[in-house]
Amino acid sequence: SRRRHTRYPLVTGVQTCALPIYDRIALPVDQSSLIATVTRLMPERTSLAMIRLEVKEPAKAAEPAKGQPAADPAQKPRVAAAGRWMEITVRGYAAGNAELYEFERKLAGTRPFEGVTVSENRPIEVPGSHVQEFAVNCRVPLDVRYVHAGTATAGEAAR
Repeated sequence: SRRRHTRYPLVTGVQTCALPIYDRIALPVDQSSLIATVTRLMPERTSLAMIRLEVKEPAKAAEPAKGQPAADPAQKPRVAAAGRWMEITVRGYAAGNAELYEFERKLAGTRPFEGVTVSENRPIEVPGSHVQEFAVNCRVPLDVRYVHAGTATAGEAAR
């Protein structure tokens, strides 16, 4: 057994060191499931032009510059920033406002999507018709472990 421990020291070291790092960079939600859920929720008369998924980190409090005094302890402490989240932007075309706002309503009513808003909505001309070009933004919190898009495991906050 002594030989076994000395034979694979790198594997053991990588496993114990890499796990905390992996937990920090790995996403608790499958990105392909998010994309599939978004496209499934789109009404029949809408089309997807672009989807962007971007992980965001909370802003860190600024440290005082070298030689500058620290913040006054009598001041109110800052509220802790929320954890990581994924910002999602969906761009596409809808036959009209009814389809666009149906999509917004469906997305807002589906976990794990939060803060769903229509950020752009403008009519454009296409041969023989008018359509609405749109952008919808939302976020997915990354401090929760998800089973798959659409559900979250209760009480499992990520560390």
